[in-house]
Amino acid sequence: MKKTFVYILGLIFIISACDTLPDPEMETVKTFPVSGEWYVHEYYGDGSDYGPYHLEIFNTAFSKDSVWISNIYDDGVVVKSLVNGDKTFDITDGVDYSGGYGKATLSNTKIINTDSIYFNVVLYDTDGEVESEFYIAGRRYSSLNE
Repeated sequence: MKKTFVYILGLIFIISACDTLPDPEMETVKTFPVSGEWYVHEYYGDGSDYGPYHLEIFNTAFSKDSVWISNIYDDGVVVKSLVNGDKTFDITDGVDYSGGYGKATLSNTKIINTDSIYFNVVLYDTDGEVESEFYIAGRRYSSLNE
């Protein structure tokens, strides 16, 4: 009888110890849908295009709502922009942190179905004159792409 009581007590202890922990809540930041490496082309008003090349969009640990857009114009142009709740990252007269150009304006920015990107670009020289105007379109890069 004493053995049975110990076995039952042990069984109760084991069953009560198997309580599962709740799943941790995953927090995503506003920059998540737009961040990543993109395989893009540039398209100009005269019908010409340039590309493909890689464009990178990333955030830092210090900011949960801003992204860096790097390698615009396949020339290393880098601008910082705020990401809105609707997955847009428009910026007017953003500083080119690479120092190659004066400023950049990104407009009509769109992430479509999480894997396509589109936005208009105007680059200004250091005197404020328009250097180039084009739009960028492409898709999210993965190691499976050629």
